[in-house]
Amino acid sequence: MRAGPRSTLGSTGGGAVASLAIAGSDKAAMDRRAMFARVITAKAGAEGFDEVVRLAQHEISGAQQRPGFAGFYLLTDDETGKLINISLWETREEMEAVARGTAAGIHDEVVPETGVTSLRLETYEVAMQV
Repeated sequence: MRAGPRSTLGSTGGGAVASLAIAGSDKAAMDRRAMFARVITAKAGAEGFDEVVRLAQHEISGAQQRPGFAGFYLLTDDETGKLINISLWETREEMEAVARGTAAGIHDEVVPETGVTSLRLETYEVAMQV
């Protein structure tokens, strides 16, 4: 049975979880390996992205040692000052473990160091990866 695109939104602990199903064969859906993404959007301070990049480079080795870590992206836009931090995890539980012990899942102690403001955390199930 083919289904059209659909989006679902729910809540699980660390924040909203969104899932987008793409129309396709049932076999493709069964072959898909689940993965989960923590997405943090923010605005860089007057200092720009240098301190954010330095902090990410410093913290990535610790993240790579965590169970279920599957990847990391730091996206920046010089024109708008916006940044997007995406970390990928093999299971929802491993993704949520990152958030334990921090306010809303975001490590607030790094904000003054980086000048980053307007932090927003969202979590997603990865529906497709190529």
